[in-house]
Amino acid sequence: MPKIKRVWKSIKDFCKDIEPFVESFFLELSKYFWWIFGAILTVAILLSFAKLYYEIGLKLGDAIFFTILKFLSAMILSTIIGIAAVFLLFLILAIILYPIKKRAAKKTPTDIINNANANIPSETANGFKSEVSGKNRQLPPIDREKLGQYFKASFKQKGSIDRFKLLLDMLEIDRTGSSANVGKVALLIYESQIMANTKPNSFRKWIVIFFESLGLSCPKEKSKNKYRINMNNDNDAKLKFKYNLYI
Repeated sequence: MPKIKRVWKSIKDFCKDIEPFVESFFLELSKYFWWIFGAILTVAILLSFAKLYYEIGLKLGDAIFFTILKFLSAMILSTIIGIAAVFLLFLILAIILYPIKKRAAKKTPTDIINNANANIPSETANGFKSEVSGKNRQLPPIDREKLGQYFKASFKQKGSIDRFKLLLDMLEIDRTGSSANVGKVALLIYESQIMANTKPNSFRKWIVIFFESLGLSCPKEKSKNKYRINMNNDNDAKLKFKYNLYI
C-alpha cells in the first residue's frame, strides 16, 4: 500500500510539473489544427473520387455524389467519436489534476511560503547549505539576457513554443532550493545539446555564470563529480526526469 501511494504521488507530481508544457503544446496545436485537418480531408476526398471515377469507372456526376455522401457520413461518425475522445481525455485530466489544484487553491500565499521554507534543508547530504536564509529572503530577478546568450536559438524559440522561457519558469521555483540541486541542474544543462557555441570550455566557469545569472552565490565546490545525478536517489531521479522535459 505505501508503494502504491508513492507511485500515485509521483504521477500527480509529474502531471503538475508538465502542466505548463502541455498547455502550451495544445495551445499551439490548436492554431494549426484546422489547416492540418483541411489538408488531410482534401487529400482523402481527392483519392476517394479518383478511385470511384478512374478505377471503378463511374460517371463524373455519380462519382462526385458518392464521394460527398461517403465523406458526410464519415465526418458525422468521426465527429461523434472525436467528441467522445475529447470528453474522455478531459475527464482523465480532471481526475488527475483537480485534486492538485484544489489543494493549491486552499493554501494562502503565507502557507505556500512557510511550506516551501520548511521543506528546504539547512544542509543537504552532500554538505551544501541552502541559499535561502529566512522566510522573507527576496532573490533578485533571473538575468535572462545573460543566461540566454549561452543557449541555441533553436532551443529558445522552437516553433512557437519558447522552451527557454519554460526552463526559466522552472528555475525560478527551484533556485530557492539547495545549492546542490541548482548545481545538478547546471550540470544537466552543461552536458545537454541545447547550449550554443558560447558554451564555456569548462564546467567550473559555467557553474559560476549559472549561479550568478540566477542571483545566487556560487558554492565553493565546482567539480562535476559533486553534482552528478544519482539515479538510485529518488530526489535526483525526479530532478533529472523533470528537467529532461525541458532540455
